[in-house]
Amino acid sequence: MAEAPLLEVDGLTVRFRRPDGRILRANHDVAFRLHRGEVVALVGESGSGKSTIGRVVARLLAAQGGEVRVEGRALPITTRPGRERAHRAAVQLIFQDPYASLNPVHTILHHLARPLRIHGKAGRGELRDRAAALLDAVGLAPGASFLDRRPHALSGGQRQRVAIARALAPAPRLLVADEPTASLDVSVRMEVLELLRRLQREHQLGVLLITHDLAGARWLADRIVVLYAGQVMEQGPADAVLAQPHHPYTQLLVAAASHRPGPLPAAPGLPPVIDPAPGCPFSARCPRARPACSTADPAAVAIAPGWTARCVDPAPLPRPASP
Repeated sequence: MAEAPLLEVDGLTVRFRRPDGRILRANHDVAFRLHRGEVVALVGESGSGKSTIGRVVARLLAAQGGEVRVEGRALPITTRPGRERAHRAAVQLIFQDPYASLNPVHTILHHLARPLRIHGKAGRGELRDRAAALLDAVGLAPGASFLDRRPHALSGGQRQRVAIARALAPAPRLLVADEPTASLDVSVRMEVLELLRRLQREHQLGVLLITHDLAGARWLADRIVVLYAGQVMEQGPADAVLAQPHHPYTQLLVAAASHRPGPLPAAPGLPPVIDPAPGCPFSARCPRARPACSTADPAAVAIAPGWTARCVDPAPLPRPASP
């Protein structure tokens, strides 16, 4: 019997009511799978709903519909998040800005000893040695020399390594990495991605990578999920999707990331997330839109095994003619 996915998301819908009474739809009918030892990247422009999914999975936000299962266990996603210590141990979140997520008042030892103590991973007499070992594991060696420092005394890359060490303290099975390199210098970003890949392989971790960096996603991820206006436009093997995207939005996203003009420009506009109309959310901007695109949500069309595009006319870009 095949092993159940580490993370299953089915029909996830998240809405927020604005002060003016209008509804902001952050996610709609999102579905994907993540297996143990696999990296799945959620990509898309700002406001596409990537971080909202991560926060629902980590039980920091409630959803209005759908189902999320971790190791086959359904999470109570429509209720307000509680302490849920067992889930906190299994799923850990790495935030984008380590300076904001680390308390400047406390030492690095405090940040690491607290999850070790709360989740029963070390006794009082072991805390310092276990914390130092966590720092060694993320490349801050010797770890003991960092324990009595405070976050402001570290570089951005060092602070993010501390945040990763803190996430590893409860021995999680799933890491939700929310733009883990966005606040770092370019020279440090690849070091952090390499660290995540090494830790993922050593510990057989599942990693849900939330990023707008397509190059980093292609390098680190096994699979990729492309989001626009809170909906999945395309998903499949990372190399295949980014090398030969079939959804018009994915094609334009790849063209923008590679600093090349797209095959056809998108019409100007913003993602329709407030009181959205029926149909594909990209239809008003899509260069290949048809009348049917604005009447009903398109179904996911199979491109290849494990690869789908949610489009009435998914098609790859024509290959350039040979000289």
